Amino acid sequence: MKLGYIVYILFIGLFITSCGQPSTVAVIQTNIIVIDTFENGAKKTTLEYQKDDTAYAMRTDYYISGAKYIQGKNFHGLRNGEWSAWTEDGKLLTTGNYLNGIEDGQKIVYYPNGNKRYEGLFSKGNRVELWIFWNEDGTIQKSIDYNLINSKVSNPK
Repeated sequence: MKLGYIVYILFIGLFITSCGQPSTVAVIQTNIIVIDTFENGAKKTTLEYQKDDTAYAMRTDYYISGAKYIQGKNFHGLRNGEWSAWTEDGKLLTTGNYLNGIEDGQKIVYYPNGNKRYEGLFSKGNRVELWIFWNEDGTIQKSIDYNLINSKVSNPK
């Protein structure tokens, strides 16, 4: 089991370095961290694996400035769980949930000023239920009930 685990981690490091970017693989107590960098040496991506379960990884991508861009959990390379993205100056842009790489759950997108742009639910990659869209000043622009739209598409008259 340990030999297979070591081979897997070495494969990850080899894969990243074969993409033409320098990378580092570090084992820190209970975690394995793979770091991919930009050509200037700044962190581009980090993947943090639990030593006992390399199927799951916390992935963080960065702007070339070093600011966090996007973060969430991967399972076998696919997005799973909550993912968030930020502007380069650290303002939250979006949060959303994924299941096996497909949007599933609540999605909220923000304007750079912090006001909500839109909010709604995904089910297996499809918009469902009520979605609300706002103007940048925070006033409601429109709302759409995707259950009504989806039922009309699947049951045309």
